[in-house]
Amino acid sequence: MNRQNFLGHLALALALILVAAFIGQMRRMQSWHRQLRPAESVQSARAGAWLYEEPAWPAEADVLVRFRSGTSKEAIDNITARFGDRIEDRIESVDGLTAIDDEDGLDPEAVVEEYRALPEVEYAEPN
Repeated sequence: MNRQNFLGHLALALALILVAAFIGQMRRMQSWHRQLRPAESVQSARAGAWLYEEPAWPAEADVLVRFRSGTSKEAIDNITARFGDRIEDRIESVDGLTAIDDEDGLDPEAVVEEYRALPEVEYAEPN
């Protein structure tokens, strides 16, 4: 491969990477777009103001649960499946500590109380 061919291929690869990055950014902007609504008060309506409104994202209850030593990973998987939750992460620096994502849409405190009631759980707290 000569040098002219190499530079052409390099330029083509960089152009493709830039196009892919641009498309990815456009998709991200579309999914995270801001919703604007007209101002509700008379004063701000006269000024032609628009208020920024946060998109309504479903609240997810993330809790940190430390299971007692001797509780197997299979037992932890069974417990979370029984509550309809998903294991988000297993923190390896602390034995038995697991980040759990509630898929039911419950309040984080309610999820914590569910896990605190189990004999296999040492402690549980909202993240």
